Amino acid sequence: MLEKALASPAPGREASWKRRAGAALVVVVDSLNVHCESAEQRGGVLAEAEVALGRPPVLRQARSQHEQMLRDARQLLTALEERADDTKLTYREVRQCGWRLSSALYRHQALEADLIMEAFERDIGGEG
Repeated sequence: MLEKALASPAPGREASWKRRAGAALVVVVDSLNVHCESAEQRGGVLAEAEVALGRPPVLRQARSQHEQMLRDARQLLTALEERADDTKLTYREVRQCGWRLSSALYRHQALEADLIMEAFERDIGGEG
């Protein structure tokens, strides 16, 4: 939803474009909050990977990514909400921040998928 909003035409309709991007970003922030909480709690992806793998640096990296993505998403959302009609925050700047966030989400998804597979392989005695 965020990527679709970011890719939609903005010139001449910046205020409505920013509102649409902001609405999509609210969904991302909410989903990210739920994901981070569930991944790090007992039984979550990171907690289970820690049990299976110990404390490899990649777990610190995943937790750090959670913090950074949440911080970036909240900052962008705040900027959009505070300046929805202000020309100081251009649609190009919003797009740059949004694409960076989207890219970070994909990198994080890949990292967690790797952690799951590594833990699974170790658990069943695979050779990775």
